[in-house]
Amino acid sequence: MRKKILLVVLLLVFIGTAFWLMRSYYRLPFDQVSPFQAVSTSNSLLLGLPNIADETTTLNNQHLWYLDALRIREVLDSLDLAVDPTWEEWWLMPEVGNGPQEAVYTFIGSARSLGAAWNPTNYGPTINFSGGDIYTFGVASDDPVYFARYHNIFLAGRYPFQVENALLSLSGKIAAWPAEDGFEEVSAYARKWEAEGERMLLRTGYLEDKIPTTWLNTNEVRAYQELGDWLAVSIVGTDSTATAQGVVLNTTKDWLAYEEVTDWDKVPEIVQKLFPLSSSKEPGEKTPLSDWLGAGGWQMELATSSQPDRIAPRLWVLPIGDASAFAKFKNTYLNGDQFMEESRYQLFEMFQLRTAAGLASLSDRKAWQPWVVELPDALLVSVFREEMERYLDYHLLGATLNKQDDFLSLAAMLKAGKGPKGYYRWGPLRDGETNWLKLLFPQYGWSSNGSMYFQMTPEKNGLWSLEGAIKSAPAATKTASLRWTAKLPTQDKLTLLPVRTFASNLPTQFVAQAVSGDCWLLDVDGTILWSQRGVPALYPPVWKVATPGGAPQYFATSKTSLHIWSEEGVAMSLRAGIAAPSAGLTVVAFDQVGDQYLVFPTQEGTLEMLNLDAKAVQGWPAKLSGRTVCQVPITHWQLPQEDLLIAWTGKESWQLFDKFGNFESSLPPVPEEPLGRPGLELNTEDQTASRLIIATASGKINVWDLEGNIYPLPLGRGPVDNFLFSNIWGDGRSDYIVQRGSLVHLFGYAGADFRERWQQLLGFTPRALLPAAPLGIIAVQKSPDQLWLISGEGEIAPGFPLPGEDQALLSENMQGEYFLVTTLRGEVYAYDLIIGGGE
Repeated sequence: MRKKILLVVLLLVFIGTAFWLMRSYYRLPFDQVSPFQAVSTSNSLLLGLPNIADETTTLNNQHLWYLDALRIREVLDSLDLAVDPTWEEWWLMPEVGNGPQEAVYTFIGSARSLGAAWNPTNYGPTINFSGGDIYTFGVASDDPVYFARYHNIFLAGRYPFQVENALLSLSGKIAAWPAEDGFEEVSAYARKWEAEGERMLLRTGYLEDKIPTTWLNTNEVRAYQELGDWLAVSIVGTDSTATAQGVVLNTTKDWLAYEEVTDWDKVPEIVQKLFPLSSSKEPGEKTPLSDWLGAGGWQMELATSSQPDRIAPRLWVLPIGDASAFAKFKNTYLNGDQFMEESRYQLFEMFQLRTAAGLASLSDRKAWQPWVVELPDALLVSVFREEMERYLDYHLLGATLNKQDDFLSLAAMLKAGKGPKGYYRWGPLRDGETNWLKLLFPQYGWSSNGSMYFQMTPEKNGLWSLEGAIKSAPAATKTASLRWTAKLPTQDKLTLLPVRTFASNLPTQFVAQAVSGDCWLLDVDGTILWSQRGVPALYPPVWKVATPGGAPQYFATSKTSLHIWSEEGVAMSLRAGIAAPSAGLTVVAFDQVGDQYLVFPTQEGTLEMLNLDAKAVQGWPAKLSGRTVCQVPITHWQLPQEDLLIAWTGKESWQLFDKFGNFESSLPPVPEEPLGRPGLELNTEDQTASRLIIATASGKINVWDLEGNIYPLPLGRGPVDNFLFSNIWGDGRSDYIVQRGSLVHLFGYAGADFRERWQQLLGFTPRALLPAAPLGIIAVQKSPDQLWLISGEGEIAPGFPLPGEDQALLSENMQGEYFLVTTLRGEVYAYDLIIGGGE
């Protein structure tokens, strides 16, 4: 008897063990199957759905699968499956349909009591499929749905192959997601999340093949693949903000964490994708970077790639942790023999390497020739030169992500952690354009234009928990940022000259002239319109004037001659005998109508007036009184009864002439040497209120009225280094700006009250002050070459300092928005300013 009992027990154990081993192929009717078992290993995406069977559940009509979901709800209602059974969860599996841009959607529902409610005798015909019964619904209406049941799982789709593949996965005939390493850990997180949020599971290895090509571009696919093998995310939020929680499985890489906010100083504000630097988890693997690489590091892509179709325009920031080890690395991999190209860009030396031998671990590119730049505490590495230059532009600006209010408010949505952090920005979408997030989450405003800040915490076995904060992009605002760069074929220092017209107070074209004499005409977008070689050094400004009934021409003076160019840049031949100019050109139109004339002082101590054909005008030239030469452009003052031409001659003071070349009057001289450019406050309505101003190095300002009276104006105590006379504060009268060492202060009128209005103590001694009315003034720093805009209220303008040499011109675009044009090391730069414009 005991032997029989033992034999029965052994037989039951054998049967139980055999069944357990084969239960993926042969299941009992009451078995409960995970809906994830319906997803084969070749699929890449699964989306959590609300209970689509419940008619009280509102479906989002912006989803691409909205009409399909309504059709499935109709099928369930017809099959009496909408109310009973009780549905526990619904998932949607998108995949490529009949073409690479078409998506089809497989609906996967789970209900414990599905078997009891299932009544196949009332269902439509089945199709011929050996893997299980697949039923049809609505074939006659040309709007068919194919559906099936496997234990507690309901499947439905528009095409038979969708249901067939899911049944094969459920029955174990093809491998499914649960068989993959790490999936159970990832899915355990996903199933805990509330169904009210948006849930998404990604298997990144098959993204490129299994979703429509319009959903993700190649660079976005790579970004997800580098993040990990599996990604599960739940998003709960509103139209403008959201929070995300998730889990990432990455068994091949480890991330090096930034723990302090100051480490974000190496991240420019134009970054689009930002991930912490990763290292291999392979035991004992050592790379040439291992010896010197410091803690942290970034890998990033910038938002405004010069060529958007480039694959992974990646840039890396590698902190130098061990200076002596880096020196050895540099001697081996960054020596002169390794350089294929060398280039100086702004303040930096850039090198392109012949091979990526020492940097190969950064990228999976087979063969690439990286660009490198050494900063004091980090090595920059870029796949493409243009991305490196763009990064350096913003690095010089100090325009970093962690200085942006929108980013700081985004990061503040999460409790600060010590794990790896990153950032991702997308949009804005143009009309008719879409993206991955807009397709999946169309109900949220941030899906088409927003950003996400995330941080990760290590769990176990390559598992990382993830927290994210999402916000819509802020309303468009102007920031101090690079507008354009004009790279000229020269390494010479450039002189920048404004092109003046009668139509605008601010220049909209510019002439850049090299020391060699070569010059280039640039428009408001930085486009080179024409160039000339070997032109003598030009005096500012250049004038653009339209001849009567003809095309515009360009006029300028140099120390040797007058110059005229056609609109296309063809130099015009001039008659002999024109005196050599001593200052820049003034173009005048007397009586506000009629012909225009060219007026300039000469080295012979005369004032010359020519017509636009460079022919002499009767009564001219006019002789300056005394043995003197005028070295500043002539000022034209148009009065109701007459036109005056005013010349500042230094030791012979101010001299005034009428439009016929007749000497009118002069003002008494002063013994002091003048400092800076003279100032004129000309009041056409009340001529007696007009003033002419000269500053002196002693700190005294000499002010003349038109009667010849002189009175000194005190502007503080002590010698003055620089002086400007410009209207940037208070009422319409010009203000007096003086610089003493590192102190800049402004004196101005408010009614009859004249006094100091503000001070700005800089951290350096400016080498010059430049006008930037109406926004303010610019203080020029020599080392490094930077420009500081001081507003009319005495504050440093947002976004400053900007890189630039000792010249800058303020301009504006067609929308009245201001930008600043400057030069640096043979290149011309234009920067948008945060101060909106329009005069």
